Amino acid sequence: MPHTIDHQDVTITVEKNYNGDIQPGESINVYLFTAYGSTMSQVQAADSLGQVTFNLPAQGRFFTFDTWPLKQDIIDLRQ
Repeated sequence: MPHTIDHQDVTITVEKNYNGDIQPGESINVYLFTAYGSTMSQVQAADSLGQVTFNLPAQGRFFTFDTWPLKQDIIDLRQ
């Protein structure tokens, strides 16, 4: 009997903040990692609203995204 792992859509919204002027983070790459920090080889560019959506199993994940200039920020979504 096959076992199915429940998945859910997780939407990340990226915003740019330049001196209080907050704009959608369009075209910023968002990278997916496991809760242990291993890459999952998945990357998506944020859309015009600054959003990306991953369909993930109900487990913790890390997301990193490119920021300017040449810096990465990390979001910890471990549950």
